[in-house]
Amino acid sequence: GSQAEAVVTETLNALKDKSPTNIRSYALVSQNGINLLDTNPANVGSNFSTQPFFSYVVANNKPYASGLTLTNDRNDQVIYFASPITSKSNEMLGMVVVTYNAKILQAVMDAMLRARPTVAIDEYTYLIDETNFFILAHSTSLTLDYKTYLNPDDPRLMSLQAQGLLSPEDLQSISIPQPEIVERLSNIDNISAFQAPSAENDNETAETSAIRISNSNWIVVTGQPISTISNITLDQTRNAVLISVIITFLA
Repeated sequence: GSQAEAVVTETLNALKDKSPTNIRSYALVSQNGINLLDTNPANVGSNFSTQPFFSYVVANNKPYASGLTLTNDRNDQVIYFASPITSKSNEMLGMVVVTYNAKILQAVMDAMLRARPTVAIDEYTYLIDETNFFILAHSTSLTLDYKTYLNPDDPRLMSLQAQGLLSPEDLQSISIPQPEIVERLSNIDNISAFQAPSAENDNETAETSAIRISNSNWIVVTGQPISTISNITLDQTRNAVLISVIITFLA
């Protein structure tokens, strides 16, 4: 109820109002993960301390973008952007957490594609999270958005089910098992280019290249079925995608 609190709340609301469709809330979060102030008052008092993005920001004192986060509403998915608040001596005092409608990533992908020159035949690019392997955005197959490449019985999906965030029916509808891709992306530090089945093209083998985006839970993947490869340069393509995404979110 203090004047300082009113000023902070007004500032957070002004930031949220810049993109009311995409931004669910702005929050001021303590070092312990407690939501102290929020543009959505119902969120005040909630605890972020168990969220992976919170642990990353605390450990590294750097901003972080989360993977797809499911909510109790089956049609509602969010992502978190968290940035540390530091003292003059660079000691972390807390963080600002922005909750976005996850659909913003597909909108960014679409805008990026409109700005790019024509791509190679059947070339595709997607953004995937590195924990639950949910597709966050896709250049050609929007029906894959929010699908996961994990098997339905994967412990990570079982954990989401135990939390009440997925039903058995949900598991069957969102799981498109791609074990080869999951294995390669799980080992991305050692393998950044590989061949694997393409869900975009009836599991035809594709030449694929991937790169992790720093300070996030995201991997950018670019591929093209082997049968249509002409002169595609995957490294150039993935760098173009990476630069576009970084400029959009971190500039």
